[in-house]
Amino acid sequence: MANINRLHEMSVAGWTVGGILQMGVHKGAVKYRFKAPKSDVWLPGSAELPAKVQEPISLTKVKVKRFLRDRLAQWEAGAVKKGKKATTTRKAAPAKQSKTPVKKAAGKK
Repeated sequence: MANINRLHEMSVAGWTVGGILQMGVHKGAVKYRFKAPKSDVWLPGSAELPAKVQEPISLTKVKVKRFLRDRLAQWEAGAVKKGKKATTTRKAAPAKQSKTPVKKAAGKK
């Protein structure tokens, strides 16, 4: 799944909202981060945001999530069209018997 671009950024009220699409067990989940105006430092998704930008940022988070999930759906549809084979486990091949005779252990009679 390395072929899919998992990052997307949108700007709102001078802030940048970044989304990172999660893969693996949490496939389809989006992790958010924020960049303040005139800053190069990304803040974590749990950062406290100013009250005046909370509403526009929450709307932008929904747009970022929708965009990334659409991108994931397109990638999965392309993988199905290309005939991506389902991985199956093979049964272990039976062990080959050696042609040399096996000596029986001498036991009690």
